[in-house]
Amino acid sequence: MPSNTGAIAAPNAYPSGPAVETVFVRVTVEGTGCYRIVLQDLKVEPLPIILEPTQDVLTVCDTDGNGIGEFNLAALITAMENGEPNIAITFHHTLEDAQDGNNPIGNTTEYINTDPYLEYIYVRVVNTVSGCVNGEVYQLSLIVEPAPQAPALDPLTLCDEDSNNQDLKTIFNLTQQDAVIYAALNAAPGSLTIHYFITEAAARAGAPRITTSGNYFGSDAQVIWVRVASANGCFSVTSFVLKVNKPLLLTTPPMLTVCTETLPNTGQAVFDLTQRDNDILGPLGVGKGYTVAYYETNPKTNPLAVAIATPTAYTNPAPPAGNPKTLYVVVTSKEGCKSYTTLTIKVLPLPMPDTTPDRLELCDDNNSPDGIEIFNLKLAEADIRDNDNQSVVTYYAQEPDAEAGTNAIADPTAYPSGSGFVWVRMEANTNNPADPKCHQVVQLELKVNPLPAIGDANGNVPPYPICQDNLTGFAEFKLNDHIEKILGNNSAADYTIEFYFDQAALDAGTALPRLYTNVVPNSQTILVMV
Repeated sequence: MPSNTGAIAAPNAYPSGPAVETVFVRVTVEGTGCYRIVLQDLKVEPLPIILEPTQDVLTVCDTDGNGIGEFNLAALITAMENGEPNIAITFHHTLEDAQDGNNPIGNTTEYINTDPYLEYIYVRVVNTVSGCVNGEVYQLSLIVEPAPQAPALDPLTLCDEDSNNQDLKTIFNLTQQDAVIYAALNAAPGSLTIHYFITEAAARAGAPRITTSGNYFGSDAQVIWVRVASANGCFSVTSFVLKVNKPLLLTTPPMLTVCTETLPNTGQAVFDLTQRDNDILGPLGVGKGYTVAYYETNPKTNPLAVAIATPTAYTNPAPPAGNPKTLYVVVTSKEGCKSYTTLTIKVLPLPMPDTTPDRLELCDDNNSPDGIEIFNLKLAEADIRDNDNQSVVTYYAQEPDAEAGTNAIADPTAYPSGSGFVWVRMEANTNNPADPKCHQVVQLELKVNPLPAIGDANGNVPPYPICQDNLTGFAEFKLNDHIEKILGNNSAADYTIEFYFDQAALDAGTALPRLYTNVVPNSQTILVMV
């Protein structure tokens, strides 16, 4: 060195080894030739190196279909350092910025990509002690994987037709929405994982999920959340509402009872079942668009049951199975919800009176010849009843009143009438005030017979004289000889004549003999019953 020999030929490209190497430096003043020798240590610092992240941690899912996602770049740093101390890592949008250390990405915990689906960013690595920069810039691929975009779903609507059909809860098959989702995404069945959840938080977390989605007991207005995931694990979340329509709470109708229309009593009749519609619907159902159908067999247990085609004119089957008869009733709402009840129908027999009773006859004894007498109509009742002692019998002056059961004769034991008719209503008594009044109406003839015309034109009977030579005041009278005088122009063959001493004898029915000797001398008045 003092000889100034062995100088390094290319000091600007001197290859140094990995260890610290000391070289000698001669510094000379050119004007004087004076110089000094100093020592210079040469040390090669290693470049900072990182562990590149795997692609899976650089991939996020696209939950809304726009290709934009959120990346936590800061969370990658520890793994990238791989235990190396004194390393500073920054992320940059371009290669040049990474090389020059310009424009580092600021928010590395919530970085939003600007290029949809795929974006490149660059990593600058600096040794914070030596200041060495790894000239080989790392390129990272930020990938936004498309997630299946779950469609908006219509509500699932069912009727509350379980054992408690008024609590707005019933069993749903949530998986009905699977087919809707596959069709909306144009995806092959089975290519997606579809799960159902009670809350949105559970849907996004993936647990806890509904494990009985094919048989889920849900309630009206409940929101069900759906997680739709593809094979890459990306998912989206949608929801739908459960809707439970409540069927009408039915009122049990009273029995529908009608009378046999005409004799004979067959136990069959024509019913207008719709008379019970309003009773079945109740005040909350009338006029609200419900339909009522009637069945002979139970439609709940027999899916082949057919509704009665003409409920306004239904004839019950023959007894005994058909009378009484329980029918099945189905009430359907505008939403198609069904509720069920029964209706029992019954045919009551008509009474069977004697329809040709003997007429009631009276002689025109009072105020003759006015043709009016007082009849005791009940004298015909036994004849009309014909051994039916249960029915109620009433009497009417007019046939329409008898049919309607109105304006009955107040006192049938003293009914003033001339020759004509009254009508007798015979009404069955079932001892049930709710039953209709099954009845028959019988025409009863009344006849007022005129009194026979006797004597002369003025109605006077001439005396019956006997001449007596030896006047004693007593004689034997042949009463039959005076009949012609009594009857006037009437034929004796048409009349019965009896003679009585007085009214007491008439009342007692003690007639005089046809050969009668007077007991009152000279002149005696007797009574003649024609």
